[in-house]
Amino acid sequence: MKVIFTLLAGLLLLASCTAGDHSDRFTEVEDVIEAATAVEENDSSAEVKEEVVEFIEFDVDGNDVVLDVHKIPILYEFLNGQKDQQLDVSDMELERIPLEHENIYTLSFSCVNERCSHLLLHQDQNKQTFLVADMAQYVNSHISPDETKIALHFNRSLGADTVTLSNLIIMDVKNWEVQPITNEETEISLLNYRWPFVAIEWLDNESIAISIPDLIEPNKDSFEEWSSSETNSVSTIIYYTKEE
Repeated sequence: MKVIFTLLAGLLLLASCTAGDHSDRFTEVEDVIEAATAVEENDSSAEVKEEVVEFIEFDVDGNDVVLDVHKIPILYEFLNGQKDQQLDVSDMELERIPLEHENIYTLSFSCVNERCSHLLLHQDQNKQTFLVADMAQYVNSHISPDETKIALHFNRSLGADTVTLSNLIIMDVKNWEVQPITNEETEISLLNYRWPFVAIEWLDNESIAISIPDLIEPNKDSFEEWSSSETNSVSTIIYYTKEE
């Protein structure tokens, strides 16, 4: 910046002392100002690019895990748009999915009021990533008996006057894609944050049981009444994985 102002001052002085038409001198001065402004803007852009976080290191169960931000496009774009990247990085959490033969993690980022976006990261297969949830809380994961599928449990609460609702995402580890699940025995729609979940359990490699509280409606009043009852009765609904 000091160089630019010095250059401007010198050129302005030179222009004022040069004989000739005044309009020509003003045109020359305007050209100098525009050129200096362009240099300043280019310098500012270069500074911003230099400050982009390239690697993020996490301590997961005593092991160092390093993420290359440039290989995770959605994370790169998120950090690129933040004013204080280090603050956003400090809010991130990385957890390992307890699979024996795969290094798969969940990354929570872009958090607002404890609701975050969540990426599923595979560290062994070209650093593959998958956005599995937005504006939600990660609860836990449930692995199928053959370890080919991961059931990811998320909660979402919209405020103190609402009941916390749940969703379940089934990830096919082998094909690295979300696998739909279906149920044809009930008209109750449980998925996509429509009902609170009490428990989740794989029955075999193709079916998973979701237990929900026995409520008339999934609202705060009925849930509090259920919570204070002595029985806490639940209904269990079985979902089946659906091959595409």
